[in-house]
Amino acid sequence: MKRLHFCAGALIFALMCSQALAQAASQFSYNFEPVSFLRMPGGALNSLEGKNGQAVIKGNRLYVLDGVGYSQTSDFVHGFDISDPAAPRLLFSCQLPNDYYKAMYVNNGYAILSRISGANILVRLDDANPTTQTTTIPAEILGQSDSILVVNDTPGRVQFWDITNPAAAYKISSKSAPIPVQYPTVGGSVLYIKDFVYDFSDVHNPKKIEANISADYYLIMGSTGYYYDNTYNLLVIDDLSNPVSPRRLGTYVLGEIQEYNNAGIETSLVIDGSLAFFLNINADLYAFDLSNPGSPDFVRGYRRIPNIYGAIVGQNSLVYLFDSMNQTLAVYRYTGPRPGLVHGASLVNTSSPASIQTGKSGTASVTLRNSGSSAWGGTLGYDLNVNSDPGNIVAGTSQHIAIPDGVTVQPGQQYTFQVPLLGPATTGHYTVQLQMIHQFVTKFGPVVSFDIDVVSAGNSVQNWALFD
Repeated sequence: MKRLHFCAGALIFALMCSQALAQAASQFSYNFEPVSFLRMPGGALNSLEGKNGQAVIKGNRLYVLDGVGYSQTSDFVHGFDISDPAAPRLLFSCQLPNDYYKAMYVNNGYAILSRISGANILVRLDDANPTTQTTTIPAEILGQSDSILVVNDTPGRVQFWDITNPAAAYKISSKSAPIPVQYPTVGGSVLYIKDFVYDFSDVHNPKKIEANISADYYLIMGSTGYYYDNTYNLLVIDDLSNPVSPRRLGTYVLGEIQEYNNAGIETSLVIDGSLAFFLNINADLYAFDLSNPGSPDFVRGYRRIPNIYGAIVGQNSLVYLFDSMNQTLAVYRYTGPRPGLVHGASLVNTSSPASIQTGKSGTASVTLRNSGSSAWGGTLGYDLNVNSDPGNIVAGTSQHIAIPDGVTVQPGQQYTFQVPLLGPATTGHYTVQLQMIHQFVTKFGPVVSFDIDVVSAGNSVQNWALFD
């Protein structure tokens, strides 16, 4: 596999970014502000069409499949470091076999690329040395649920593959399927297709059930399905808590948004908490309040973002946009209201040593209950923030104690954060303060503070204080 290296003059790059930010800030806008622009050297970002599965965020990494929609001279997977959204960095551009790619599915350091013809491609997402190889997973991938990949193996079989280790993926089970498979979407442990659902909560014995499925769901979050009715230009929201018989929650006539030229949802849809972000074919970025799904409400947005045409992905009030015409990654922050969102945390229990030896490791723990209205999760932007640590006792370089990917703390549930400690070289008395944070939105809940003595030796006792 060929790895491409790019470089650009720092002065030219800074000038281009400042000009792009100034241009964006001067546009007609509501509730969004430009954060950064990254001009891709060498004409990268060639074929971005805003399809689901084209851009994926995993932790502080953003992966982009560049080659969806048609076969082109050069197809790539790009990897970005987005730990600082104000200064995103291109880490690699991994060239792919030339083909028509449909979507990308990421798990445990690998990307599985679904292609139209030939064997699917597996990319090892190594920042320094990404590599590609073919995989035995059949060509038409229907969707992903954590470490389970759902595949249509023609003729007429739906397969369920374990991709815990994508390099050694294997088939677990299969079921008969109609020909052709229409409207496939995976939500949780359910595959939705036209007239059927497949419940694979028991993946070794999936159940095929006849169902009233006639919608092509663009996205399913929890038990809620979203799709675009292009006949009537509608945003449609369905309750899928009973997958066999979806129930209509609400609709919004997109034609009512006159300033957006009735363009509809032509490229991408992103759900961020109680908000939905859309990017249409006119490069209009706008938001809906979904806190009451039965009556979605238009919040307004950003009209004709300069030089944007392509995919969108987002989380934590940040939206990442990709311009395939001008080879640009643009980052915008949503600054508008978040109706229905209540942040809340209450302290349940704490534990920490009162002293620690220099150079030695230790652990503190903080148990908090989610007393707000939104689920907590690392991928949702909820972490335990290190507000103050003058002695650098909290180990590691991050100022956040993250909730691991795949862990969700629902309202009313509690979670215990394990805080790694490392005794600094300088002895003394130190105070560390921690607090919950919804990244790029707000800090909330009690400030939990503990005092610790850094000594050559000492006893382990607990010494905590709580501040309102």
